[in-house]
Amino acid sequence: METTQIQRRYLSYAESEDYTGLHRVTLWRAVRDGLLKKSGTGRAVKFRLEDLDRFMSGETEEE
Repeated sequence: METTQIQRRYLSYAESEDYTGLHRVTLWRAVRDGLLKKSGTGRAVKFRLEDLDRFMSGETEEE
């Protein structure tokens, strides 16, 4: 039987910090300024991997 590895599509703030190397406040400011999308509210905030990759590459939604 083959083992399938599942990649998570959403990351928490802490996981996003590890993934991007950015501080939580930097991520929060990016959300506040409309540069990064989030899902959820309060402690349940998650970020899509695709959105984090787009933010780190400097791309915006309009491009």
